[in-house]
Amino acid sequence: MTGALVAFFAILPLQWFGLGGTPLGQARLHQVAIFGLALLILLQHPLRRYAPVLRTSAVFVVANVYMGLIIAAVAVYSGQGLQAALQQMLYLVAFAPLAVFFYRLAIGRPGDGGGRHRKQALDRPRAARARPAPRQGPAGRGTGAARARPAGRRRSRQTHQLRVLCHAPLVLGSSLVLALSIAMATNGVNPAAVIGQTIAQANPEIFQQEIYKAAFTGFGLSEDLVQGSLRHEIFGSVLLSMLIATWAMRTGTPLTGWDRRAYLAGMGLGVSLLTLSLSRSILIAALVWPLVAVLRSLRRGELTNRQIGILFGSMGVAGVLLVSGGGRVIYNRFFTDTTGYETRAGNYGDSIAALPDFWVLGGYVTRPGESSHNFLLDTLIRHGIFAALPAAMILLFLLFTFFWMASRLHLFSAAMVPVVAALALPLVRLGTAGGGLIPPIEWVVLAFVFGVLAASRVRTRATAELDVVAGQAGSEPGLDKLRSSGRFRVNATS
Repeated sequence: MTGALVAFFAILPLQWFGLGGTPLGQARLHQVAIFGLALLILLQHPLRRYAPVLRTSAVFVVANVYMGLIIAAVAVYSGQGLQAALQQMLYLVAFAPLAVFFYRLAIGRPGDGGGRHRKQALDRPRAARARPAPRQGPAGRGTGAARARPAGRRRSRQTHQLRVLCHAPLVLGSSLVLALSIAMATNGVNPAAVIGQTIAQANPEIFQQEIYKAAFTGFGLSEDLVQGSLRHEIFGSVLLSMLIATWAMRTGTPLTGWDRRAYLAGMGLGVSLLTLSLSRSILIAALVWPLVAVLRSLRRGELTNRQIGILFGSMGVAGVLLVSGGGRVIYNRFFTDTTGYETRAGNYGDSIAALPDFWVLGGYVTRPGESSHNFLLDTLIRHGIFAALPAAMILLFLLFTFFWMASRLHLFSAAMVPVVAALALPLVRLGTAGGGLIPPIEWVVLAFVFGVLAASRVRTRATAELDVVAGQAGSEPGLDKLRSSGRFRVNATS
């Protein structure tokens, strides 16, 4: 699995490499990473392990199934192709094993505070948790010691995988820099000259056109994909790797000095790449992360001098960037470069004007590479109201999950901060990405979020049951006393 994880993060940002046409559309290299890892996990885990993840994400899964079926039915009725519906269902199938992977890591992480016995209790059936398993057989066969060895091997494997995740930003960022350098050299792009011209004119469009759209040309993708919003998904994968690595760091996993140095180097590289992305949607989603962390600390009354120092230091760096040439480029990208805003306003106007004719069964077709840049509106005009209803349910469920987790973040450990922040990425992208379908990277983000959230809920229930048993035995305070003390909720979701 170590090699598969490294390959997954190395390939995930390489989205401008096409692999030829398929019945479902143009195949791309990052899809090999997503579906390949999902298939490997699917072969390793029995179906019973999917139950907690599917319970936690039931609304999301059911709405996507319903939406896919409606899109297929409307496509058959109107004589359109089934590519959109099949893509939706394939990514939904990949979502489940990816979520199970993160669920298994989160449910058995070393820093759970419960030790081996807590992990064994979570793995045992609910009816058997209240009583110890009987000792069987001679020479320790079937005893607790024998049962502990497989659990120990699982824990060792999970610890190793969490350590690999700490290297994810460095692996992904290095792969992206190398591939982008090769692409620029192949297309004759001089990055130093482009950066100098961009800063001299404080014009972000020069950097975007000359670096990204020029470098992405000639690798098997159609022109409309290259000229579209390709970089948003590429740099969304950078942000995702940073969030996953930070979560892995905060789970209490035993780390070496090399692990920590690789994590810090990867985070530094990731921040640099996000700054150079000039992607407004990705930068907005990234800014939610420190905001969530500060709000949690304020809610818990734990805003430390270190956090205050980091906050003011970041503001100082932002101030220096603002008065520098690079800072002016970023400022202009958000506030004075209105080309993108005007284009999207025109696309919104065209989509809204098409609603009276296409709101029932959809069928609205735009020019290649164009859309309303809104998940819900695109679903409505392309696939009709019956597909837009589950799309609205998906969006509302994700919003509810985000605000529910954010409002209770002070009850969770610091490891949940990047998980809550990760949910901001699909929410922002669904409001800015077109096509009427969930973008590929957002499926991985949602698998990460719902996998960890499912583990948190299972651990809460298991902790409650163990505390009830302990309270009835008289060895610990009862559940009522734990609840009244306020310590129960914190420990249960740590």
